[in-house]
Amino acid sequence: MMKRSDRLRLEAQARRERARGTRQPVAEIPPPVGVGGAAPRQPYDTTNRPRRTAKASGARGDYDSARWKSESKAYLERNPLCACGCGRKANIVDHVEPVQASGDPRFFDQSNWQGLARFPCHQQKSADDRAKAAGRKPRPITIRGCDAEGNPRDPRHWWSKG
Repeated sequence: MMKRSDRLRLEAQARRERARGTRQPVAEIPPPVGVGGAAPRQPYDTTNRPRRTAKASGARGDYDSARWKSESKAYLERNPLCACGCGRKANIVDHVEPVQASGDPRFFDQSNWQGLARFPCHQQKSADDRAKAAGRKPRPITIRGCDAEGNPRDPRHWWSKG
Protein backbone atom coordinates (compact mmCIF):
# COMPACT_ATOMS: atom_id res chain seq x y z
CA MET A 1 0.00 0.00 0.00
CA MET A 2 1.34 3.41 -1.01
CA LYS A 3 1.57 6.21 1.54
CA ARG A 4 -0.50 9.30 0.98
CA SER A 5 2.59 11.52 0.79
CA ASP A 6 4.11 9.31 -1.94
CA ARG A 7 0.87 9.39 -3.92
CA LEU A 8 0.68 13.21 -3.68
CA ARG A 9 4.32 13.50 -4.79
CA LEU A 10 3.69 11.31 -7.86
CA GLU A 11 0.53 13.26 -8.76
CA ALA A 12 2.44 16.57 -8.54
CA GLN A 13 5.23 15.19 -10.71
CA ALA A 14 2.71 14.03 -13.34
CA ARG A 15 1.05 17.49 -13.33
CA ARG A 16 4.39 19.23 -13.86
CA GLU A 17 5.27 16.96 -16.76
CA ARG A 18 1.90 17.52 -18.40
CA ALA A 19 2.37 21.29 -18.08
CA ARG A 20 5.85 21.11 -19.72
CA GLY A 21 4.58 18.84 -22.45
CA THR A 22 7.25 16.24 -21.73
CA ARG A 23 5.63 13.01 -20.74
CA GLN A 24 8.19 10.78 -19.14
CA PRO A 25 7.30 7.34 -17.85
CA VAL A 26 6.11 7.78 -14.29
CA ALA A 27 5.21 5.09 -11.84
CA GLU A 28 1.53 4.26 -12.11
CA ILE A 29 -0.52 5.91 -9.39
CA PRO A 30 -2.77 3.38 -7.69
CA PRO A 31 -6.39 4.37 -7.01
CA PRO A 32 -7.03 5.79 -3.55
CA VAL A 33 -8.01 3.34 -0.86
CA GLY A 34 -11.19 3.89 1.17
CA VAL A 35 -11.58 3.78 4.92
CA GLY A 36 -10.15 0.67 6.52
CA GLY A 37 -8.48 -0.52 3.33
CA ALA A 38 -11.80 -1.03 1.51
CA ALA A 39 -12.28 0.16 -2.05
CA PRO A 40 -14.10 3.48 -2.43
CA ARG A 41 -17.86 3.19 -2.96
CA GLN A 42 -19.15 3.26 -6.50
CA PRO A 43 -22.36 5.09 -7.38
CA TYR A 44 -25.51 2.93 -7.33
CA ASP A 45 -26.32 1.54 -10.76
CA THR A 46 -30.01 2.04 -11.64
CA THR A 47 -29.84 0.99 -15.28
CA ASN A 48 -31.46 -2.44 -14.82
CA ARG A 49 -34.05 -1.48 -12.20
CA PRO A 50 -37.66 -1.77 -13.35
CA ARG A 51 -39.38 1.59 -13.58
CA ARG A 52 -42.69 2.13 -11.84
CA THR A 53 -45.24 3.25 -14.39
CA ALA A 54 -48.69 4.72 -13.88
CA LYS A 55 -50.20 1.52 -15.25
CA ALA A 56 -48.33 -0.61 -12.72
CA SER A 57 -49.24 1.62 -9.79
CA GLY A 58 -53.05 1.38 -10.07
CA ALA A 59 -54.86 4.66 -9.46
CA ARG A 60 -51.62 6.57 -8.99
CA GLY A 61 -51.74 7.70 -12.62
CA ASP A 62 -54.91 9.70 -12.02
CA TYR A 63 -53.47 11.24 -8.84
CA ASP A 64 -50.56 12.58 -10.90
CA SER A 65 -52.79 14.12 -13.56
CA ALA A 66 -53.13 17.89 -13.96
CA ARG A 67 -56.92 17.57 -13.69
CA TRP A 68 -56.71 15.89 -10.26
CA LYS A 69 -54.20 18.41 -8.97
CA SER A 70 -56.27 21.43 -10.00
CA GLU A 71 -59.66 20.03 -8.91
CA SER A 72 -58.40 18.73 -5.56
CA LYS A 73 -56.70 22.07 -4.82
CA ALA A 74 -59.95 23.91 -5.60
CA TYR A 75 -61.90 21.45 -3.41
CA LEU A 76 -59.57 22.07 -0.45
CA GLU A 77 -59.98 25.84 -0.90
CA ARG A 78 -63.78 25.42 -0.69
CA ASN A 79 -63.58 22.91 2.21
CA PRO A 80 -60.63 23.99 4.37
CA LEU A 81 -61.40 21.92 7.51
CA CYS A 82 -61.00 18.20 8.08
CA ALA A 83 -64.23 16.28 7.42
CA CYS A 84 -63.79 14.07 10.52
CA GLY A 85 -64.52 17.05 12.76
CA CYS A 86 -61.14 17.31 14.49
CA GLY A 87 -60.83 21.00 13.58
CA ARG A 88 -57.52 20.60 11.74
CA LYS A 89 -56.78 22.07 8.33
CA ALA A 90 -57.57 19.62 5.53
CA ASN A 91 -54.59 19.05 3.25
CA ILE A 92 -55.60 15.84 1.42
CA VAL A 93 -58.64 15.09 -0.71
CA ASP A 94 -59.78 11.58 0.16
CA HIS A 95 -62.30 9.31 -1.57
CA VAL A 96 -65.11 8.37 0.84
CA GLU A 97 -65.57 5.08 -1.01
CA PRO A 98 -62.10 3.84 -2.01
CA VAL A 99 -61.24 3.93 -5.70
CA GLN A 100 -59.41 0.80 -6.79
CA ALA A 101 -58.29 1.29 -10.37
CA SER A 102 -57.25 4.05 -12.70
CA GLY A 103 -60.09 5.18 -14.92
CA ASP A 104 -62.78 4.46 -12.30
CA PRO A 105 -65.76 6.79 -13.01
CA ARG A 106 -65.99 7.66 -9.28
CA PHE A 107 -62.44 9.04 -9.26
CA PHE A 108 -63.44 12.59 -10.25
CA ASP A 109 -66.90 12.45 -8.64
CA GLN A 110 -66.74 15.22 -6.02
CA SER A 111 -69.67 13.76 -4.08
CA ASN A 112 -67.25 10.93 -3.22
CA TRP A 113 -64.57 13.35 -1.92
CA GLN A 114 -63.80 14.63 1.54
CA GLY A 115 -61.00 16.81 2.82
CA LEU A 116 -58.90 15.25 5.57
CA ALA A 117 -55.86 16.21 7.60
CA ARG A 118 -52.93 14.02 6.57
CA PHE A 119 -52.04 12.93 10.11
CA PRO A 120 -53.79 11.22 11.88
CA CYS A 121 -57.16 11.40 10.09
CA HIS A 122 -56.25 10.32 6.53
CA GLN A 123 -53.66 7.88 7.82
CA GLN A 124 -56.21 6.15 10.08
CA LYS A 125 -58.95 6.11 7.43
CA SER A 126 -56.57 4.57 4.89
CA ALA A 127 -55.50 1.91 7.41
CA ASP A 128 -59.17 1.13 8.08
CA ASP A 129 -59.89 0.85 4.35
CA ARG A 130 -56.98 -1.56 3.93
CA ALA A 131 -58.19 -3.62 6.93
CA LYS A 132 -61.72 -3.87 5.48
CA ALA A 133 -60.32 -4.92 2.10
CA ALA A 134 -58.26 -7.63 3.81
CA GLY A 135 -61.28 -8.85 5.81
CA ARG A 136 -60.03 -7.59 9.17
CA LYS A 137 -61.93 -5.50 11.68
CA PRO A 138 -60.91 -1.80 11.50
CA ARG A 139 -59.90 0.09 14.63
CA PRO A 140 -62.51 2.37 16.19
CA ILE A 141 -62.01 5.97 15.12
CA THR A 142 -60.91 8.27 17.92
CA ILE A 143 -62.49 11.71 17.81
CA ARG A 144 -59.87 14.14 19.04
CA GLY A 145 -60.32 17.55 20.57
CA CYS A 146 -62.78 19.32 22.83
CA ASP A 147 -66.01 21.21 22.37
CA ALA A 148 -66.57 24.88 23.30
CA GLU A 149 -67.00 24.03 27.02
CA GLY A 150 -63.76 22.06 27.11
CA ASN A 151 -65.37 18.62 27.27
CA PRO A 152 -63.93 15.85 25.07
CA ARG A 153 -65.86 15.28 21.82
CA ASP A 154 -65.23 11.53 21.82
CA PRO A 155 -68.11 9.77 23.65
CA ARG A 156 -65.76 6.86 24.50
CA HIS A 157 -63.36 9.16 26.39
CA TRP A 158 -63.01 8.29 30.10
CA TRP A 159 -64.07 11.83 31.08
CA SER A 160 -67.37 11.47 29.20
CA LYS A 161 -68.18 8.18 30.92
CA GLY A 162 -68.06 9.74 34.43
